[in-house]
Amino acid sequence: AEEQQLLELADSGLTPHATPDEVLEDAWVLLSAVCPALRQDSSSDRFARLAHAVAKLMQFVNIPSPTREYCRALPEQSADVRTAASDTLAPFARQILGEEERRCAAHGSDAVQRERRLARIAQVADDSGTGSNGRDMFALSTAQIMAIVAQPLRHSCCPNCALVALPASAGAGPQRPLALALAALRDLTGGETLTVAKIDISESNKVRWSKLRAAGLHESQSTACACDRCSWESGTASSWCEDATASSRLRALAHLAMQQGRTEDALKLFDHMLRLKPDDGEALHGIFGAHVEAGKTALARKACAEGVRKAPGHALMAAQATRDAAYFPSPDAPMPDDVLPYATPLDPVVVTSSGWEKHKMLLDDNVKVVRKRKSKMSSASTSSVAFVTLRPLLSKDECDWVIKTAEDHATSIGGWTTARHYAVPTTDVPLHTIPVLLRWFNGFLRDKLRPVLQAQYGQELEFRCNDSFVVRYDANKGQRHLPLHVDQSTHSVTLALNGGDDFDGGGTYFPSLGRAFLAPTGHAFSFEGGRTPHQGDPVTRGVRYIIAVLLFAEAKETCGTAAESSDAEPPTKKSSGPTQPAQGVFMKWW
Repeated sequence: AEEQQLLELADSGLTPHATPDEVLEDAWVLLSAVCPALRQDSSSDRFARLAHAVAKLMQFVNIPSPTREYCRALPEQSADVRTAASDTLAPFARQILGEEERRCAAHGSDAVQRERRLARIAQVADDSGTGSNGRDMFALSTAQIMAIVAQPLRHSCCPNCALVALPASAGAGPQRPLALALAALRDLTGGETLTVAKIDISESNKVRWSKLRAAGLHESQSTACACDRCSWESGTASSWCEDATASSRLRALAHLAMQQGRTEDALKLFDHMLRLKPDDGEALHGIFGAHVEAGKTALARKACAEGVRKAPGHALMAAQATRDAAYFPSPDAPMPDDVLPYATPLDPVVVTSSGWEKHKMLLDDNVKVVRKRKSKMSSASTSSVAFVTLRPLLSKDECDWVIKTAEDHATSIGGWTTARHYAVPTTDVPLHTIPVLLRWFNGFLRDKLRPVLQAQYGQELEFRCNDSFVVRYDANKGQRHLPLHVDQSTHSVTLALNGGDDFDGGGTYFPSLGRAFLAPTGHAFSFEGGRTPHQGDPVTRGVRYIIAVLLFAEAKETCGTAAESSDAEPPTKKSSGPTQPAQGVFMKWW
């Protein structure tokens, strides 16, 4: 009866599969040689029909790796467990991290090295599992099973679901049975066909179509795939993309393009959405995000302003516009009064080459960060520069005042925010939400930080603040460290608000150097945060406070104009490499 059902399914015309004839013929010869009785009851044609039917229902599923899950959970375990695990996993860390682990061993206390090792292993486990040698270091602990599902799942190069294997019960032990489940990759509409990806969808359409035909998954002899993405990329989407109801389908394609770093494709899709609905807030927000992804910050600001004008009710767009307007040199930025709390003048030495230490860092492509992307600012440069001031920019009184003001504000709103940055969340309070701190900071940015950055990176540059926030690292509760990432910026600054006996560990760690930079209280550490992978080194005792400042550098003559060229790039004294942002509220929706 089951065989008959499969034969009926094979003849039903559902997504015909054309497994290569020579493969089926060889399989039949081998099978019938082992079981000669099959020749009496069946035939090669019948076998082929059964194979086609099974192929329709077959789906490969990765089983979750226990080792990967163990490594992901380690940073949140007790200190005793973390210490024992770090020592045990040291050989594994050398395999995963390669030269990074060797460089790490040369700097920092034993406690910091242990915490740093666990944080990096957890991050590699949480990402693709790919180590410094380019191989998936968790592959041996990851299994793949062939599942026969009750109903055939259609392939799509922009799927709305993924088939996952989950423990079927809450029982303990390695022998827990697994159950298959469909996980939605985006919001689904009633009656929408469920689709999954049966090949690698990150490649070009020609490569995907070739793989679909080779696997016998093509739609017909003339069409390899008829999904929305393939019809859009092949120019045959006119039958559906001009319909007023096409926005949700176009949005799914645009979000996938953003995830895969295809910003030009995403812009075309968002533009088409606006043709259908000029005030589509998601499309307007997407254009802003695509320009930021491409490193075109002037165009991004223009897109944000236009988006707020056309779709004032879009919450994320409004939040971004509010943040853009809050910081100097925006004409709407609130500035300090003449007399500023604890204000101290800028030491003239700080804006000269004798006012800082300069460090050169090589960019290591083997260092795995949260998310990578190409950008307009890419070039062949393989190094970046960083500076540590030799004289403080903030007085001790100013630092203490900022900490107290931030703590008081956090108490008034029920605690520090922990989910404001989607990719790399920090325990922080944004300065633009605290009026007294914002006015103080804008004065500091105008009178101190900007002159220092221009002296370091080029007088021809204007630095626009994309975000600024007080960060709290606590060894006993909350956030101890920040994973390896690159910033949503071209340049980043860490302002140290405390130090000395307040905490152990901490600092901005660079795997390419194997060391962390920990500026003294009141001092600034500046670096090219959008292109240099870095992390917040673990705090092993006490509480550390900093102000993190994320900035975009632009040529002064283009700042504030509405007619910037789409090809405009911020010139820098040092050529820029691939920027790979990992922070920003606008990234959450994709």
